Amino acid sequence: MHKKRWIRKLDTLGRVVIPMDIRRELGIVKQDAFSLASTEQGIILHQIDKEKCRLCGSNDSLKPYRDSLVCIPCMHELKSL
Repeated sequence: MHKKRWIRKLDTLGRVVIPMDIRRELGIVKQDAFSLASTEQGIILHQIDKEKCRLCGSNDSLKPYRDSLVCIPCMHELKSL
């Protein structure tokens, strides 16, 4: 993972948008859950549900692939490339 820095402002509802580059790299999809912790150094954001396909975000038919999980349909799609 590349270490980059982004600056984001809170919107009027107190939300911060996670940049698309980070979401893609970490496989973050809609409805993913996160925990937030306040520390002396700042805020820690931790993704809770990591049991999903690295490519499409599915929770079904997962198989280990290198250091992550990939669903069977995505594996078949990769093999056909």
